[in-house]
Amino acid sequence: MSDTTEIYLCKAGQTLEQGRVEYSEIITTKSDAETDAMARCSKDNTLAKVAYYKVAEDGEFRAIYTHNNPNAIGVGDTKPKKRVQLKKKKMAPKPTFWQRLFGK
Repeated sequence: MSDTTEIYLCKAGQTLEQGRVEYSEIITTKSDAETDAMARCSKDNTLAKVAYYKVAEDGEFRAIYTHNNPNAIGVGDTKPKKRVQLKKKKMAPKPTFWQRLFGK
């Protein structure tokens, strides 16, 4: 068994443990992982995070690359939030010259 790379594919709101795992023996460097992540995110816009971990034969592992997809479509962020507009208070009309003069 040779060194392999674990690829974690996570949707919006998922942790790495909840995401789908794939394995690859072809992806061995950060540049390979970056290219693969861009290709995966362009094909599937529901992917929010793609993480690559190099796993050795003895069980040791290290992170190669992690990509957060800024264009991911997830639960709750398909519609932009509405801004709440406050109603302006209607100002009282200015008193006329005669009202100011006679104090009414």
